[in-house]
Amino acid sequence: MKESDPLQVDLWLTNVVNRPCYKLASHRFVTRKDLTDLPQAAFVWAKLPVEKIEDCAKLIDIGFYIVDTNLKYSGSLSINSSMDSTIRLAQPHDQEVILGIAATAFQYSRFHLDENFSDGIANQTRVSWVKSFFDGDRGDVMIVAIDKHDQPVGFLLSKIENNEITIDLVALEVASRGQGLASAMIGSLSLYYPDGNLLKVGTQAVNIPSVRLYEKLGFHVSEANHILHWHSTRDS
Repeated sequence: MKESDPLQVDLWLTNVVNRPCYKLASHRFVTRKDLTDLPQAAFVWAKLPVEKIEDCAKLIDIGFYIVDTNLKYSGSLSINSSMDSTIRLAQPHDQEVILGIAATAFQYSRFHLDENFSDGIANQTRVSWVKSFFDGDRGDVMIVAIDKHDQPVGFLLSKIENNEITIDLVALEVASRGQGLASAMIGSLSLYYPDGNLLKVGTQAVNIPSVRLYEKLGFHVSEANHILHWHSTRDS
């Protein structure tokens, strides 16, 4: 496809879910025929600002549906001068445990919320995302929360660009939630990014625990987008 085409191949997602995947680059020009001309079992996703009501309605009219409303939070990075004993950097030998957490800790991603994706496929998107860090393809710093045996019970993947830190992915195993570990991981970011002055993170509006956490930490909503999906066939 040409760069001017409204549907751009999402190569990473195509490889993960093993079906043709596309990102809608220009919703204004996509038609029902553009979609039906795609290969069998194709999947298309789109991201629209919530205020684009008419554009969203046009996509829904040709078969898309809203699967998630994504909230982006921004805030100043808190300065933490000391390292919490339950937090450290991820090490190569942590990979298997962290991938295990990624495979079981998520329930609110857009893939988990979309019943047209199996739980196995939804979990695999998170595993692949985290594995890309250990492969050196994604993120700058991964922090882990550990138990008394120095085993990871949660992780936070982050990256920095132009002094803006983005939390790329964060998760805790179920048994370790409610202990302040997510806050501790976020608070430790200043130790690894001394030049970072702004922190950004996205979460799903339906993920109330995350929304409450970021608001408790003093973050504010800076952007809101609807995420829409279209499937040519149901994922089995």
